[in-house]
Amino acid sequence: MEPLGDMFYQYPSVVYSKVLQKSITAMPITQHGTGYTVQENYTAKDFPYHYNKTDKFFVGKEMIIPLQIYNRSEIAEVVTQGFVVEINDMHGKLKKQSEYDQYDNLISCTEYFYKTNPDGRLNNLATVINPRTLESNEKLIGVDCDYYVDANQQVTSQEGGGAQLNLEIFSASFIPFPLFIPVPVINQFYTEFRSHTITKFITRVGLLDRIVSRKYGASQENKNIAYDGETGRVILTEFDNEFDKNTII
Repeated sequence: MEPLGDMFYQYPSVVYSKVLQKSITAMPITQHGTGYTVQENYTAKDFPYHYNKTDKFFVGKEMIIPLQIYNRSEIAEVVTQGFVVEINDMHGKLKKQSEYDQYDNLISCTEYFYKTNPDGRLNNLATVINPRTLESNEKLIGVDCDYYVDANQQVTSQEGGGAQLNLEIFSASFIPFPLFIPVPVINQFYTEFRSHTITKFITRVGLLDRIVSRKYGASQENKNIAYDGETGRVILTEFDNEFDKNTII
């Protein structure tokens, strides 16, 4: 059944991808209007959860001995499979906030961009600086992995027995003589089932890559460059202003 691993998913919540806020007036205003604001959010449609599974590995053995006095049945099965479930925290995060005048002219806006791969999925590979040695390298941050192993074994064994009586009659000198012949019956049934599954549960936190702000035609950009290797906080930021000058803080 799909989706796989829905027990790991977060509780459902409604997030609007775009919300427009404006004042409602009783009479049309032609001068000195208040305009309106538009807020856009990231949703699970932009960054959906992902799941995958390996092919099921199955090994079975069956042996049946059907005899008149001895019946034995052995059935053994082994099944293994692996699963991976990946979730993120992007549902509901702010994407863009814009302000317009009453004539639909853009006054200002702020956009938030997160680190992503070419396929649109979150990218958590970032530059990390060791605060003690000041060495920098590329590491995965904001990723939490948990593993769940489930192993089961079920054994069923049954044994039974009985006897069948066969009656034969023969005659000697026209005198019938009954003959009872007991036939023993032994039944044995053995069933064993073993399963082994491994589930990898990944939680990704979106890394804010840059913030672009625009106001009255001018724009500026703040880009996160490096993170603290111990706390995960941003410690190096590049600032690009409307004069195309870069400042590293």
